[in-house]
Amino acid sequence: MSAHVTSAAAAATACGPAVLTPVFGAIGTEFLAAFTAAHTAHTAALARLAEVLSSIGSAAAGSAAGYQATDTAAAGHLL
Repeated sequence: MSAHVTSAAAAATACGPAVLTPVFGAIGTEFLAAFTAAHTAHTAALARLAEVLSSIGSAAAGSAAGYQATDTAAAGHLL
């Protein structure tokens, strides 16, 4: 899931305010300034979300390995 969010962040960054500058020109300067701030916050939030999902995935994998080791040890004692 972290890879998907990272991919979405990259796509959002590629479609940033620089793409809109030729469309709005001098008339849309105020809008572009507001959009740039919102876009920057959005891409930063996506990056933070990707980091959180990555750490959750790592923690889940570590927990799964711990459970597997415990199950294997318990099964060994039963035999």
